[in-house]
Amino acid sequence: MMGGLAYMTGPPGQPLRAGASVIDVMGGTFGVVAILAALLERVTTGKGKLIHSGLYETCVFLVGQHMAQYAVTGAAANLCLSEFLPGLFMIFLKLRIMRKFSSGL
Repeated sequence: MMGGLAYMTGPPGQPLRAGASVIDVMGGTFGVVAILAALLERVTTGKGKLIHSGLYETCVFLVGQHMAQYAVTGAAANLCLSEFLPGLFMIFLKLRIMRKFSSGL
């Protein structure tokens, strides 16, 4: 919650935790990439490597484009949920209406 991702996914003024453990999954993904790079380095040079994969750094990476936008424009990025949710709601509403008419109910 300290990295700002909850601010980007919640409604205005109400930070909301992401539904999945996005930071954990991405941190693990970055860890796997680091392991593969270390193995390739070992095959190439014969020397091992120490790897790191931090959760806070992963979160900062995910919100990095929003921080850059603020640094360049001085305006905070639009919240993801406030743009995404109304469109998603409309898609599900249309599907529900289509299903209702196609089943004859």
